[in-house]
Amino acid sequence: MRILFCLFLMTGAALADPCTQSPRAFWSEACADPLTRAVTLEMEALIAEVRETPGLHPGTWAALGLRAEMVYLELDACLGTDIPTACMLPIAARHVAELLEGAYLNGEREGLARGPVDLLCPEYARPFHLTRFDTDPAMIWISPGYALLTRDTAAQNVVYGGRSAEGTIDLGITPAGQVVLTGLSSRPMPCMIADDSLLR
Repeated sequence: MRILFCLFLMTGAALADPCTQSPRAFWSEACADPLTRAVTLEMEALIAEVRETPGLHPGTWAALGLRAEMVYLELDACLGTDIPTACMLPIAARHVAELLEGAYLNGEREGLARGPVDLLCPEYARPFHLTRFDTDPAMIWISPGYALLTRDTAAQNVVYGGRSAEGTIDLGITPAGQVVLTGLSSRPMPCMIADDSLLR
């Protein structure tokens, strides 16, 4: 247990500027790409917020610290891939979405992420959760476990696109105002979103 406590404390030791001060190998590569830098810094800020949440049970605090350490190891492992930032971006975004959907934030900071907002598609019994990262271009993380989508700034309509384990996914708003999800079924799915300003 003491080791886990130390790990969680160490994760925030260089929060002032992880890009230049952190001893973790992935930061120099992550910070060289604007989108990856934005999302990994958002992840780091949320990890710090969780660490400072008052009243957490010691076991919960240690488990969250261990989870953060596992994410850091995944990010370090990306350095051995052909395109490290392409590996890092969905890992960091996934962890941001996990923290935002969790119950352990103290709510005292405002960052790049908004959400999660429910996306209900009739072909699925449970709603998807959308988390938006206000980067440039904007990104949407669809959970659980699907994809990180990037805003197509050249598209005439609102369109986000990306890849998941199932293949290419597109999420957009038609000129008539209908939210449509494409790629998870044989045909485009009309969906309903609790707040479509998240996409705009």
